[in-house]
Amino acid sequence: MSPPTWSFANASWWTRFWHQPLRAERPALVRIFFALALLAEQFIQYLPDFADLFGPDSVGFSGLHDEYLLRTWRWTILLTGTDMLSTSLFLLMLTPSGKALSVDAWRLRRQATPLPADGPSPARPTVPAWGVRLLQLQLCIIYLTTGLAKLRGADERMLDGAWWNGTALHYVLNSLTLARVSSAQLPVPLWVTASASYVSVWFEVLFPLLVLWRRTRKWALWFGVLFHLGIYLAIEIGWFCFYTVCLYGAWVPGEFWDQRGRKR
Repeated sequence: MSPPTWSFANASWWTRFWHQPLRAERPALVRIFFALALLAEQFIQYLPDFADLFGPDSVGFSGLHDEYLLRTWRWTILLTGTDMLSTSLFLLMLTPSGKALSVDAWRLRRQATPLPADGPSPARPTVPAWGVRLLQLQLCIIYLTTGLAKLRGADERMLDGAWWNGTALHYVLNSLTLARVSSAQLPVPLWVTASASYVSVWFEVLFPLLVLWRRTRKWALWFGVLFHLGIYLAIEIGWFCFYTVCLYGAWVPGEFWDQRGRKR
């Protein structure tokens, strides 16, 4: 008598969450998004001002900060939300993100023995779940820690501060260094900035719960994309918005890729 076949259907939620294989397109899409964002930042933001930033007579010429960095540089064992780009790329490095949507995957398919026309369809590539889960948790940590830091405020008093009274975005949009458009040219009513302040901070705090519940997950992710697009258009904070949205690729479900495969 042969032993019973083990299945993830009989496993605990914890085991399925970390180990049940997921579609390989998820980390692959994150990899592609980060590559496009990094290239765009280099060519659009850095290359036009390369000489001013890194030239021999620039603000950061070679050797300027070497002595200071050697004195202050330390090892760290914690991955925090503030170092979002470096942490995300480190996690992506540990994930087999090249099993789909890559030149290597395309070459393997070309070299594989073709199946008969009436045979079963080829299996979709999968990856271990833990890599995708770490990318998803990284995004949740970024939002949660950012939202809690805003609610905590600079003076660490509870239920007090610009995010509690709704004036945070009003001050940001009136800042000469942050706002892309002068408030004199485009005045925004206080009730609009107050509403946006409350929505944005509580979206960040509640994001882990919103994506954990299947019914609100899709709407939370779509809102997040629009949320970061609005931030980029209104505030000068570099490419942080685009790098954050890159992690959204880890949430694209397998059903989406199944539908794309059937349309081909």
